[in-house]
Amino acid sequence: MKKTAEKKKHETIVVNGIVKKAYNGKTKFQEEAKNRIDLFVEDFDYSLITAYDDQPEKLTPGWFKKGEGYINLASAFDIPVQDGGKTYTFEEWTSGEFGHNVHNAVVSVKIRQKDGGCYPVAIKVYKDGEPIDHFADM
Repeated sequence: MKKTAEKKKHETIVVNGIVKKAYNGKTKFQEEAKNRIDLFVEDFDYSLITAYDDQPEKLTPGWFKKGEGYINLASAFDIPVQDGGKTYTFEEWTSGEFGHNVHNAVVSVKIRQKDGGCYPVAIKVYKDGEPIDHFADM
C-alpha cells in the first residue's frame, strides 16, 4: 500500500493593508488569467503564512522570500468585495464602473492557505483608493 503525502492544516488569516494593484489578467509566470491583488502591509508578520513551509525553494514565491511587506495573491474564482455595506464582484470593483478606485485603497483581505499557496477569499474596503492618471507625465 502506497502512503500518500499528508496535507497540513493551515490557518485562514485576515490581513489589513494597502492595495497596490488589483486586476484580472495573466503574468509572465502564469498564462491563466486570474483575479489578482497586490497588497502592501507594513510590518507584516510572515510567520503567519505557513503554506510554504514544506515547499522547495523553487516553488516559494519571491514576495514571501523577500519579506518586504508585499503580498501577491491570485484566484481563479470570483472574490467578493464589500464596500460601504454593498457587495460587488471583483470585476465590478476593479473596473471602476461603480466609481471605485483600487490604487491605494485601504482593505482587509481574508486569505485561505493551502499547501503551497495562499488565496484571497474576500475583500473588505475601508477607504477608497485614488484615481490613476496614466498620462500625467507625458
